[in-house]
Parts: sequence; structure tokens; C-alpha cells
Amino acid sequence: MSTQEHKKIEEELTKARDKAQQSDKLKSAFLANMSHEIRTPLNAIVGFSNLLVDGDMAFEKEEIKEYLSLIHLNCEQLLALISDILDLSKIESNTMVFNITAQPLTPLLQNIYRAQQINIPQKLELILDIPATDTIITTDPLRLKQVINNLINNAIKFTSQGSVTLGFRQENNQVSIFVKDTGSGISEDNMKRIFERFYKGNCFVQGTGLGLAISQTIMEHLNGTITVTSKIGEGSCFTVQHPINRKGY
Repeated sequence: MSTQEHKKIEEELTKARDKAQQSDKLKSAFLANMSHEIRTPLNAIVGFSNLLVDGDMAFEKEEIKEYLSLIHLNCEQLLALISDILDLSKIESNTMVFNITAQPLTPLLQNIYRAQQINIPQKLELILDIPATDTIITTDPLRLKQVINNLINNAIKFTSQGSVTLGFRQENNQVSIFVKDTGSGISEDNMKRIFERFYKGNCFVQGTGLGLAISQTIMEHLNGTITVTSKIGEGSCFTVQHPINRKGY
């Protein structure tokens, strides 16, 4: 073995070691964050439940309705956290199941749009931008919905006012599904890492730091990609590129 080859192997081993150490740090940060993320909604659920079952306190109908709404909201947050963790487990064990079928894109996006209207804050407008002609693609509708919903939820988190736009365009043999917002934007440093597992660009924002990594893995299985463009203070646009006819179907 030449000196040059030996040096190259050493460099590759150093890179692999550094990558493993970085992964361990991210996992440790993830576990520490999870203890907080899970405890927060659980505390809210237990706290408001205890208030409602306490026989010594009388509440107005509107107060009861508000407490039940908060319990429901925190249950949803907890379920989303657990779903991310379970999906990560499926990805790492290569057991995530995909059910591929022909799917018209317009009704899929319309259903997502209607469901997301419930989550949209009053200061935000959710816009649906779809062409007059529908496109049928071969995909896993549930997994594709998971990806799009994750992108919309992220956009809502980082957009305090303005709009979030969901739409698609057909381009030759593929479709481009986009989620565009007028939010805070993403720095260049964060854009390089947002698809990494466990990475959170903003530690003060609720979430696992897994959503984009899971979404990217799903799109790889669907022979597609996710890309992002962004400007600080102007907003971001995530684009899902999906083939119309998936290979093998």
C-alpha cells in the first residue's frame, strides 16, 4: 500500500469517526429534547383533566369547553411526537410499508387543504393553488399526505402572518408539489442541515427535529425528492418532485 493510499484511508476513517461522534451528539440532544417535548403536553393533559374531575370546583360551560379543547390539542401534539419516533424506528429497521396505487393529485391536495384549515391561525391565510387539469400519479397516498402535511405544519410554525400556499404543477413526466410561506425564512447554515435526523434549527420551536428527515426518506422510496429555497425575512418554498409514473408500476 502506497503512502498516498494509506493517507486516504486515514482521512476516510477520521471522517467516519467525526460523523459518528456528531450523530451521537445529535441523538443525545434529541433524547434530552424528547423528555421535555413529551412531558410538556402530558403535564397539560393531566393538569386540565384534574381540574375538570375536581368535584370541589364549578366551571362555566365555556370554561369546560376551553379545557377540553386544550386537552385535545395536547393529545394531538403527543400523538405527533410518538408517530415521528415510530416512523424513525421503521426507517432504521427498513420496515416502513408503502402501498402504491394510482392517485389523482387534485382531490388529495384538496383534502389536505380542508383538513389544515382547522390548524391555520387567524393571522394566516392558507391558499390552494392547483391547475385546472388534474394529474394522476402512482404513489402511496398516505405517505405522500404525511410529507405534505409535515411541510405545511412547518410552514405554519415559522410564519406569524401572511400566507401559506399549497399547490402543484405538472412538468413533463413529473409533478412539482410546493408549500410556500411568507415566514421568517431559513439561514444558509440551517438549510444545509434541515434534512438531518434529530437536527432542530430553532430549539425554542416545538417538535422532534425528525419530520423533514422522515419526509425525505419517504420521498426517496417514492423515487422523488424534496428541495428548499429560502430568503431570511421573506419566507421559504419547499418543493416535492414526484414522478408521474413510478418505476416498476
